[in-house]
Amino acid sequence: MRPALAALFAGATFIALSPIFVRLTDVGPSASAFWRVALAAPLLWPLARLGAKPGAPRTGWPLLLAAGFAFAGDLGFWHWSIRYTSVANSTLLANLASIFVTAAMWLFWRERPSATFLVGLAAALAGVALLVRTSLAFSASALLGDALGVVTAVFYAGYILVVKALRDRGAQTLELMAITTTVTALLLLPVALASGEAFLPQSARGWLTLVALAWISHCAGQ
Repeated sequence: MRPALAALFAGATFIALSPIFVRLTDVGPSASAFWRVALAAPLLWPLARLGAKPGAPRTGWPLLLAAGFAFAGDLGFWHWSIRYTSVANSTLLANLASIFVTAAMWLFWRERPSATFLVGLAAALAGVALLVRTSLAFSASALLGDALGVVTAVFYAGYILVVKALRDRGAQTLELMAITTTVTALLLLPVALASGEAFLPQSARGWLTLVALAWISHCAGQ
């Protein structure tokens, strides 16, 4: 379990950098969400091919499309949340996904959470109430950003549950990431173009920031 735990901490660290990269980009929130996955896909596909196992079971496209849709919603709403509220608030609220995942497992799969988890849930919700109260006192836009962070958590929870179903069916991690990343990019492209926001970076620094977002936060983190 030690390598898995190390991977968990490393992944959390890399993903935690993503709001900072988003803030540093010189494109709009929807555009940064698109470039995050569009620049990651060309790196993930060769890795998926190199790590492919002969005879591995093929997974169904409906679930893969559902995972891509959920992740597109996750990134789209989260990047807008980062625009309106603090990095800390958007990150913490997006990670309410664990609560929605546990609630879904309890409701649909009858996996009852432990008493310890319920105590933690109560503490987390109390913390959310304090965050929202602070945002309400600060500005209406901060409150909107917090709300988008909660919506992000719902989509992220859906993504986690669909990925779990795919992994239970024998999907290989890198292939799963490559396919869902590509689907996410295809879904976010028309949204970014229709938003009217800045789509292309205006400098080499802007491109490097997007590459860091794609390769560090997405490829390494996810």
